[in-house]
Order: sequence, then structure tokens, then C-alpha cells
Amino acid sequence: MPVAARAGNFDSPTNRPPDNSGYVKSFVDHTLIQATGDILTPLRIGIVEDDEDYLSLLIQSLSITADLQCIGTATTVKAGFGLLCKELDVLVADLGLPDGSGLELVKPAQLRGTKVLVLTVFGDEKSVVTAITLGAVGYLIKDNANIPDAIRAVSRGESPLTPSVATYLLAHLREDSSHLALSSTELSRRENDTLQALSRGLTYKEIAAELGVSYHTVSDHLKAVYRKLGVTSRAQAVYKGLHH
Repeated sequence: MPVAARAGNFDSPTNRPPDNSGYVKSFVDHTLIQATGDILTPLRIGIVEDDEDYLSLLIQSLSITADLQCIGTATTVKAGFGLLCKELDVLVADLGLPDGSGLELVKPAQLRGTKVLVLTVFGDEKSVVTAITLGAVGYLIKDNANIPDAIRAVSRGESPLTPSVATYLLAHLREDSSHLALSSTELSRRENDTLQALSRGLTYKEIAAELGVSYHTVSDHLKAVYRKLGVTSRAQAVYKGLHH
């Protein structure tokens, strides 16, 4: 069954079968009225994914939630830029697209105030570090990822990471700090403990309990790690430029 038929509520004229043009597919916007009479405005989500079967699963997973709404989808980088014009709260982006990499969308999305959650099969260190350095808030490998929960986490300012991704970040930061001898990039004990716990697959709540800190403190530690990752990546580029 076509994705549009499963998801329903598409605006014309974009309600048409998939093709190779990478068009932006749009959903009708709406708000929900809760039983209490309060108006709930769902988070506006955009998805960039070229695998139609997986895209269908993503749309279905969002359609059964009350707080998340898929505003539109795109299947190419080019169409992804058009999707960014829709005032999204969160963009879920694959990396391997027909006309390039989803990484090209991270910085433009960030400049528009849209948070980016990378969802991909690419779990190599280069892709991970590049995405986070460019401004992606979270990075998940597609296998068994709970996307609705991850999107909610991103909207709260958290940084959902697949355990193997946290391991890559930890190794990358350690390597940069040791090679460049920059004290400002070294992880604090708590930051290191937080990444270690994430690499073991613990949730923010579980990490907070293990470290004896608040939920928000765990989030702050990871934000500090991201800041340091940006510093070390720029410093590494300068270092290589001077020595090659």
C-alpha cells in the first residue's frame, strides 16, 4: 500500500505515488483538544528518508501518538531543503540519500532553529563525529530505535545516542585531548562517567540514579561533551593544516 494511503491526510497536489524526484510530501497541520479542554499542539516533525518501507513505518509510529505530528517527508537532500521551510521542531534525517548525504541538512536546520535527529544505518566514527560536530542533537542506528521517544527526548534538550555512538564519541574526545594536549577539551570525571554509561545503553534516568545526580544534570554533562567535541574537531583541523 502506498505510504500516502497508510498515513492519510495529505495536502493536494502532493498526494501522489513515490517517484525519484525527491519531492516534499506534506501533511495537513492540526492541533488536538484534550479531554480536559486544553489545546495540545503537537511537535512538528519532518522526515528525510529514501527507503519507502522504512519511511512508512516511521509515519505509522508517529500517527498513533498525540504529541507528535509528521508535517512532511522528503526522499532526497534537495527535497530536504524544501522541507526545512515548514517551521519544523525536529528533523529526522537519514544520511545515505540518492543525491548526497543528509549531513548537508544539519547546519541549515540548526540555523532555522530545527533540531536534528540522525537516524541511519551508518554507524562509523566519521559519520558520527561529523554529524554531532555540525549540530545534530541525537544520533541513532536504525536497528530497534524507538523514534517517538527519541524525538521527545530531542525536544526536551536531550541527546539520544545509540550505545555504540556514545563509545565513538568517548574514544574521539580522548584521542583529540591526548594528541592536542588541550586541557579545555578534556572530559571531566562526570562527563566521562556519563558517556561511559550511555555506551552501556543506560537511559538518562538510569544514569542519574547511578551517578547520584539529577536528570537535568545528566543532560548538562552531555551538552558539555558536545561543546568540547566541536572545539576538538576545529582544533584538529587547524593542527592537521599546520602539519601537512
